[in-house]
Amino acid sequence: MPLFCCGQCGQSIDADDALAGTEACCPGCGAVIQVPACARNPSYQPYQAPAYIQKHDSTPADQSSSAPDEWRRRAPLLGTGGAFLLCFIKKLVEPVSVLDSALGNVGLVSNFAGAIGYTIAAGIFALIAALVIAGIAAALRKSFVSVLARSYGIAVVLLALLMLAGSFSGSRNLSGPAPAAPAPAMSPQVTQNIHSELNKLQSELEKMQQGTPPANDAPPATPQTPPAEPADDLGKMLVISRQYFAEIAALQKDYTDEIAKIGFLRVLDGERILKDQDSSESYDLLARARVLLKKYGVKMREAIASFPAKVRDSHISPAGKADHIRSAETGVEAALKTFDETWALEGSAVDGIQAIIDMLSRRRGHWHMSKGLFMFDDNADLTAFNASMAKINAAVARQNEIKEQGQRDTGKMFDDLRAVIPK
Repeated sequence: MPLFCCGQCGQSIDADDALAGTEACCPGCGAVIQVPACARNPSYQPYQAPAYIQKHDSTPADQSSSAPDEWRRRAPLLGTGGAFLLCFIKKLVEPVSVLDSALGNVGLVSNFAGAIGYTIAAGIFALIAALVIAGIAAALRKSFVSVLARSYGIAVVLLALLMLAGSFSGSRNLSGPAPAAPAPAMSPQVTQNIHSELNKLQSELEKMQQGTPPANDAPPATPQTPPAEPADDLGKMLVISRQYFAEIAALQKDYTDEIAKIGFLRVLDGERILKDQDSSESYDLLARARVLLKKYGVKMREAIASFPAKVRDSHISPAGKADHIRSAETGVEAALKTFDETWALEGSAVDGIQAIIDMLSRRRGHWHMSKGLFMFDDNADLTAFNASMAKINAAVARQNEIKEQGQRDTGKMFDDLRAVIPK
């Protein structure tokens, strides 16, 4: 077995006899060296590296041989970490679309997720480039793994830097002075249709938020003969949104209609309660109201959560569909939180009404009606009645706050959308 030293780094190498006379890679530095064709000599002294090599190699042999392995492990990790940092900066400086801003698709979590996506994309292209470079290096008798690790670490950072530079370039373009006469990106007919859909959608949203039933001539959520679908993605999204909100408004109307149909609006009518001697009618109204509350709570929550699926099943172009789905998912997440709070307040109001019915039924004979007002013989009964009414009023007041905030947010969203659509 030939025993020799590398002429580059001075490491002693014990090679198999079968490798005598061939070329091999040094395990220490990766250099291509010639294996000498000689047998082991017991009196053979290992080669001593020249002084100019020894003074630079102060580490033990086992540590110097592990240095390339350490670099192979660190280069991809350092490169990926640097690329992620650059991609996160890119998300911070790149312009935010009006639709994402209107739907609340901004913030630290959104930037973090976007940076991960950009890093994955940069990593894929960097890996392809590194494989090509490492393949060429292997053909030149260089270490494939070492070159692959170094090439990937450098390439992924360079790609992230290019993406970051593109964001700065885009920001400068957006912040520059507007041309005197900008050419519209869409035809007048398209912009007219989009503005028309915006107006219809805003009108239906405002009616839904105010609790106004939709007009009789409003198109159903699933019309039998739908109009021609817009050619542009924004127009398609507006049509989908309009049908979506019309479906939710119809469910709200059905709920209020059924509540009125069972007579629940008269549940606290004093004259009715006086005639209901055993309170059976009152408790029946409460039970039926709770059934409707649960039934429409499930239906409306499912309808709200269906928006991303509607976008996913639409004819929006594949290039923009992913962004629209992401925005829809973010908007639906916020809408479900608002709905859950609103519906919990609805249940709280029903609980307050039942507390009043319980007290009036239990204290029958100790109260009477006078000019439409409950008159109590005992101050404790009056206190309990006022406490329950305060609970009901607080729930209604909070529902009104949510409704008013929703109206303000809706108005701002449509103002932002109109600002980017040519007149």
